[in-house]
Amino acid sequence: MAVSVRTAEPGDVPALVQLRIANAERHTGLDPAGHRIPEPAPVRRYFEELLSDPPADIVVLVAEAEGTVAGMAELVIRSTPPPDHQILVPRLMADLHTVVLERFRGRGIGTALVRAAEQHAAQRGVTGLIAPILAPNTEAVGFYSRAGFGPHGVILRKDLPAANDNGPRVRVSRRHEMTRSRSSSSLAEPPDGSSWMAIDQASPSRVEWLGEETSGGCTERSFLIRRIPGSVPGVLWSPQATAPEATVLLFHGGSGHKRSERHVRMGRRLALAGLAVIAIDGPYHGDRVPAPMTPSAYQQLIVDEGVEAVTARMTADWLDTVSVLAGLGLADDAHVSVFGMSMGAWFGLPTAAALGSRLQCAVLGKFGIRQVPPLHPVLRAPGLIAAAARAVSAPVLYHVQWDDDIFPRDGQFELFTRWPPRTSD
Repeated sequence: MAVSVRTAEPGDVPALVQLRIANAERHTGLDPAGHRIPEPAPVRRYFEELLSDPPADIVVLVAEAEGTVAGMAELVIRSTPPPDHQILVPRLMADLHTVVLERFRGRGIGTALVRAAEQHAAQRGVTGLIAPILAPNTEAVGFYSRAGFGPHGVILRKDLPAANDNGPRVRVSRRHEMTRSRSSSSLAEPPDGSSWMAIDQASPSRVEWLGEETSGGCTERSFLIRRIPGSVPGVLWSPQATAPEATVLLFHGGSGHKRSERHVRMGRRLALAGLAVIAIDGPYHGDRVPAPMTPSAYQQLIVDEGVEAVTARMTADWLDTVSVLAGLGLADDAHVSVFGMSMGAWFGLPTAAALGSRLQCAVLGKFGIRQVPPLHPVLRAPGLIAAAARAVSAPVLYHVQWDDDIFPRDGQFELFTRWPPRTSD
């Protein structure tokens, strides 16, 4: 399919309105408390005024495919430098927002828009792009990561009750910002070895080795990825004498940790087969906490932090870990597979989606769209899980536990149907 990208013109206003409304509908589904669907009239007026006399700090691009406008990108240059009293390094940055109509997704249109936006940004002296992303929007996290963006920061939101509302209800949500920086004046193509960064380019993740043991052709290394907002404890199994041919990520269940018996057994066996195998602790598991926690205790902590925020945090932890170890030649970040059961599938599925074309296959199971007690009811996030499943394009082997205490059989089957055709078995 041929895709062409050009600067938007006044005649594109109806299509831009359609794209803005479509984007609003998706975001209200992910965060109904924080987003709304605007009326078409003010959206139309905004684009009419913008395109009649385009300002120097806003660029709107459209992508055409099959004779129609299929997507748009809005580049907003942050033209005001930070005040002298702030700690930010003065540099010209820009926010990037992209939207592609649902029926055209997965066909390279978003990638074409990002590359065109990078060229326009470079021509204006921009040295870094920021992609503000809602935390539960794992599809967007995966898309921008494949385009070379990495974590830039975290914005926390706390909704306060109205002045006449004495209720105690308070929500906390998280929004990611991803950045892509280049020292070169050209941003047209993704740099070789683009990596996920912690907060910004000046604060890269650092690995601290805690121990190493080699036995029978397998090397096992314990490590800690030092990063903001928190360090990531993990273990790496790799072949002793050869470079790994691919990478496998092992996600443990709710009662386990990175060194669960099955993980150790699988890690050593797969390393002997020539693969790099990585496991990290779950959000409130293993070395992330002073002592093991009961399911009800760690579930409550996830509820307090927010299931979308925890999922986004774990996805970023995994992607950053893979990137750091690959940068040291200890893993292959271009060929990655995922294994996870139960809670391991909960966090493994969004990570698999975020890996995009780098994902070779996934083995998931004992998990579903619906859950029953003793799982905390707030932890049920069917929209987030279904969206992640739809974003996975690699083959998936899905294990159904026929009589599971937490995930009913019909909910497991329903999740199975959410994967695109020809990806699941």
